[in-house]
Amino acid sequence: MPLRLSEHPQQDRPRERFWAVGPAALTGQELLAILLGTGCSGRDALAVAGDVLARVDGSLRRLAGRPSAELTKVPGMGRTKAARVAAALELGRRVGTETEPPPERVRGPADVQRFYGTRLRDLAVEEFHVLALGSQSQILGDLLITRGILTARWCTRGRCSVRPSPRRPRESSWCTTTPAATRRRRRTTGP
Repeated sequence: MPLRLSEHPQQDRPRERFWAVGPAALTGQELLAILLGTGCSGRDALAVAGDVLARVDGSLRRLAGRPSAELTKVPGMGRTKAARVAAALELGRRVGTETEPPPERVRGPADVQRFYGTRLRDLAVEEFHVLALGSQSQILGDLLITRGILTARWCTRGRCSVRPSPRRPRESSWCTTTPAATRRRRRTTGP
């Protein structure tokens, strides 16, 4: 019968190692075990965390992309633990989006990447957005056109057809799709 975490030497327990050597020194499995807190009968939190990571080949990014309901299929993972893991991954995603403020003006594709990159990077389905720009290339707004049903009617081979608002005909727009086409952008202007 495997040891419970409380039966492991104190220096080998994930929570104690966290305080002794810091979070950066811990493995993903140890960090996940701390987040789970407990295991189930016959299995400690470290074993449950190992099973969760085994389902995604050890990749935290793949884990973040999986539905929360899929986590509940792992023995020892109920709805509460799955929600805890999903909430932690969402917090991590939000931290990633806050690292750099959006550009005040769009001077080129790199600024569009800065604006959309972290928000759209890990989406499970494509989204088509229009970034509305003013005459001085300042960002006026972001409009979600469609989510998950992108077809050739909306965007063909990265060439987007977007018309400016009739109220503001001199404004231009940037458009992008994700995740498959985040690198393809085209600046469009009205007739």
